[in-house]
Amino acid sequence: MEEKDFKKVALRWVSYTLTKEQKDRRVIAAREMLSQLIKMRRNNFVHVITGEETWIYYRNPPNSAWVRRGEEAPKRVAKGIASPKVLVT
Repeated sequence: MEEKDFKKVALRWVSYTLTKEQKDRRVIAAREMLSQLIKMRRNNFVHVITGEETWIYYRNPPNSAWVRRGEEAPKRVAKGIASPKVLVT
């Protein structure tokens, strides 16, 4: 087995699909947020605080792998909402 027999490939991303219930909950949450923003607009958004934020995951699996030529790239499951993480602001 020689190094030339391998190539580095990006893992294939497998997304998750939302159930109808999850989609409906997102629509309800978005409508509630819009309602709050409309109320806050009357006061020129005085009580709205914004800032930069990002989610940092505890586990970061690799995005690529070495495979033999002709082989398919391994799959990488997308990080789910329940993946352990911390919100940094």
